[in-house]
Formats: sequence, structure tokens, C-alpha cells
Amino acid sequence: MVVPTGATTISSVRNQRNQTQANLNEVNTSISQIETQRESVNSELELMNDQLVEILTSIDILEEEISLKQKEINIAQKDLNSAQELETKQYEDMKKRIKFMYEQGDSAYVQALIGAVNYSDMMNKAEYLEQIYSYDRELLAEYVENRQEIENLKLTLEEAQAATKTSEYE
Repeated sequence: MVVPTGATTISSVRNQRNQTQANLNEVNTSISQIETQRESVNSELELMNDQLVEILTSIDILEEEISLKQKEINIAQKDLNSAQELETKQYEDMKKRIKFMYEQGDSAYVQALIGAVNYSDMMNKAEYLEQIYSYDRELLAEYVENRQEIENLKLTLEEAQAATKTSEYE
């Protein structure tokens, strides 16, 4: 009886060994490529983490700047309100003064001068009238200056509010 034996020859063992070695080399190459990819991903992850930290820091800085701008806006609003109240008072005072001058006309000034007892009294009254006129001019100048200040405060307030909104969107 003949029993077939699976005798392996040296060449077939060498072929298997070479095939196994080739497979091993492929696996090692794959492992090497995967390691390279992993290192690349880790580097990219570190870069993204650094960028995230930078962005979070920028957000904190912007929030702080917005908070400071809001405080400036509040102060500017208070200054504007105060200036507007002063303007209203000055405007009412000027209206009263103009109304008095319109109702009395120049006759009040003329009567004051005519009612003078002597030349010295007339000069004193003329000087007094000159002081009233100067005072009226000063009040008008203050009113105009206050109006300009209000316009400047409004502009500053609008710019601060715009800057705050811009910072919020950045």
C-alpha cells in the first residue's frame, strides 16, 4: 500500500518563507505608515489645541474690552444726560430773558438812564446795563458751547456703541 506523504521540498519551504517575509514586510510597512499618520494627526491635534487656546484667550480679551467700553458708554450717557439737563435750563433761562427784553423793549433801559439823579448815577446805571448786556452775551456763549458739547458727547456715545457692537461680532 502506498501512502501519499506530503513531503515538502526545500524550495517550497523557501517560497513559503519568502511569502511570509513579504507579508511581514507589508505589515511592517503598514504599521510604519499608520505610525506616521498617527504622529501627523497628533501634531495637527496639538496645533488645533494651541489655536483653540489662542481663540479662547482672544474671546476673553474681547469680552473684557466690551465690558470696559460699556462702562465708558454708561459714563458718556450720564455726561450727555447732565449736559442736556443744563441745556434745557439754559434754554428756559434764555427764553425768559428774551421774553423780558421783548416785553420791556428798550424803554426799561432808557427809563433807567433817564431816572438817574446825577451824572455819576447815570454812569453807574449805564455800566450796570453794560454788565447786563455782557452777562446776556456770556449766557448765550455758554449755551452755544453746551450745545456743541452735547453734539460731541452724542458722537462719542454713538462711536462707543458702534465699537462695542463691532467687538461683539468679531
